[in-house]
Amino acid sequence: MKLSIFKTLFLALSTVMMLGLSGCGTSGDPIDDGIGGGGLVAVVVTPANTYVLVGESEQFVATAVFSDGTTEDVTSTATWNISDTTIAVINQTGIATGVSVGSVTLTATYLVDGVDQTGVAGLDVLTTAPTLKSFETDGSDVVSVALKTQVNAVATLSDDTVYTVNDKVNWTSSAPATATVDATGLVTGLVEGPVTITATAKNDNSIVDTHAMTVTWATLVSIQIERGYNEATPQPITTLDVEIDTEEYITAWGIYSDGSRHYINPDAFWWSSDQQIASINYIKSSYVYGRDLGTATITAYYGGLEASIEVTVVNSGPTLTAITLKLTDGTIVSGGSVDPIPAGFKTWVTAYGTYSDGTTDVDINRNVAYSSSDNNIAYVIDEIDSNIRGRSEGSAIITAEWQGVSASVIAPVIGLTSIIIKTGEGATNPAPNTVIDIDNPLTMQTGLLNKVHITAHGMYTDNIERYINTAVFWKSDNNDIASMSLLQLDSWVTGKTVGTTQVSATLGDTEGSATVIVE
Repeated sequence: MKLSIFKTLFLALSTVMMLGLSGCGTSGDPIDDGIGGGGLVAVVVTPANTYVLVGESEQFVATAVFSDGTTEDVTSTATWNISDTTIAVINQTGIATGVSVGSVTLTATYLVDGVDQTGVAGLDVLTTAPTLKSFETDGSDVVSVALKTQVNAVATLSDDTVYTVNDKVNWTSSAPATATVDATGLVTGLVEGPVTITATAKNDNSIVDTHAMTVTWATLVSIQIERGYNEATPQPITTLDVEIDTEEYITAWGIYSDGSRHYINPDAFWWSSDQQIASINYIKSSYVYGRDLGTATITAYYGGLEASIEVTVVNSGPTLTAITLKLTDGTIVSGGSVDPIPAGFKTWVTAYGTYSDGTTDVDINRNVAYSSSDNNIAYVIDEIDSNIRGRSEGSAIITAEWQGVSASVIAPVIGLTSIIIKTGEGATNPAPNTVIDIDNPLTMQTGLLNKVHITAHGMYTDNIERYINTAVFWKSDNNDIASMSLLQLDSWVTGKTVGTTQVSATLGDTEGSATVIVE
């Protein structure tokens, strides 16, 4: 069935100042995909928003989109990052693992011919499986013979949070000779005719939904962008006015060689020429969000074709006159400085607005764009996570800007000089809270039950030692001798086989190591 229009975690993704798109495959993708023939315009990460339980993993996929409408799977060649590694970690093959409860934004950056683009996705880490409110499938209602299109399984929870759950369902085709569907919901047209794609929840076969499609020999001749979803009455547009801090729903429709018009929105790749002015919702429903005053071009790519509209963001309400930055305790810091931040630590700031009608202290944090004068010293990830994070010794100016109004604060950072590793729970040689290094190694026995907890501590330029265990990455030089998890919250060493190896803790460019002897 067609998915009803819904608002998803729009702000969490669309306000990241990078390009992004929705969908996974495109009906214009040949079965044998090749390298894109046009210039790189965007990277899409799928699923765009999903969840895992603590300790569970999710495979994310990065797809490069080129200006000629072709795509390429770049999951293994993209550079993956995640906004908070205390909540989830991600490896360079796109597998994210939940560490603790919370929400993170992950990114995949791909570089080709000197051009790089970044796609974003959202991941929530939960302790228990969520309560389901509704379950629906969504996708294009047509696929051409020998081409592919993506059908998605979408779960809406009791709190109206929306997740893409393609890997949490079983996919089947009513007519495999007409069209096949793989384990991710990717449909391939084989011969002309109708087909129904079914998604059934793996953990409850009573949760099921179907999606009717047609496989056609007709070819796509153009794309039409329309305002809203109008199955019977087309409403094509070339321009669109969007009120600031609101959103408008647009959809993409395919016009085929037989004169038919088909809904292709779920499988179109959307792009904005200026994410700071008008953002396009990368989750699924193509909401255009008026982020800041100005004009941007919104483009839909599908099947090797494209269509664009000009979006103008306007403001008919009170004018923003000033921005104030405050700490969590209400202290005003704009125009001044935050307390020195040790490298690897963070300080939260929030942006508040004052308006021409006299309204003050309006929380506008989700609207502003944060920037740093030197990201190597201190930076802010985005308006969803507006912590000022210390990276290296020095001072940086952090600025919040919206509607041509800005406010700044100085962020001094205390430099990290070295990392020392100490013994913790379970240690006997040496005793707990002892520094371990090459001259004073940790000695332990073999066996999965023989585990020793170790902790990382940073020595800073102000001569203060600080506990940094939740900020470092752990590594064992030889996991066959002494194994360690990469997770910051799991700094246990397990003796595997007799031998000697090194374990290390890394924060930024600083690394501390310790010798481990397994007997």
